[in-house]
Amino acid sequence: MTRSTPLYLFVMAALFAAMYGSLVAWRHSSLPHPAAVHANSAPVGFTDQNGQSFDWDSLAGHVWIGSFFYTSCPTICWRQNLALAAVQRETAGSDIRLVSITCDPAQDTPAVLKTYAERLEADPARWTFLTGKLADIIRLGTDRFGVSVEQGTHSDRAVVFDADGKNRGSFRTTVPEDVARMQKLLSNLTSPAPVGQPDATPSPR
Repeated sequence: MTRSTPLYLFVMAALFAAMYGSLVAWRHSSLPHPAAVHANSAPVGFTDQNGQSFDWDSLAGHVWIGSFFYTSCPTICWRQNLALAAVQRETAGSDIRLVSITCDPAQDTPAVLKTYAERLEADPARWTFLTGKLADIIRLGTDRFGVSVEQGTHSDRAVVFDADGKNRGSFRTTVPEDVARMQKLLSNLTSPAPVGQPDATPSPR
């Protein structure tokens, strides 16, 4: 064995390691990230207040508001939904949709949700109340809404999505100024843009 043999072996090992690392990196970059796959797939397993499976594709082409709550909450949830009920009244005649999802699915059955919706005078053609498996609800809050959701715990924020399904901003429903900002965004999103002008509506957070 010559003096150059160890150096040769070292160089070959380094080249092999570099080639293997490049192959692994290429494979990971060529595959979609699992979180991205989930975020782009339609949620499944949700049931509305009428006991019907909810088709998320029915929201396509509509501006809509999503939120989380639970029916036995007497304070923040009720204030939140009263604010959304006011938005529903003030946008009467529009095709804006509202989707409220319980974070207490063990108690909030479709029948309970229906009674709650009737108390709010929710228009069933525009305002849907959903239940499902807790794990799916938590995942939906994180992946689609960007808000924290746990059993019986949620944000007081409502999230506005445009007609293309893009998250355009979240607003605290217990803060009147935030509700006013949300209503302004809804008005901008549902008003036709001037001919030849792109929609420049900002995305508040």
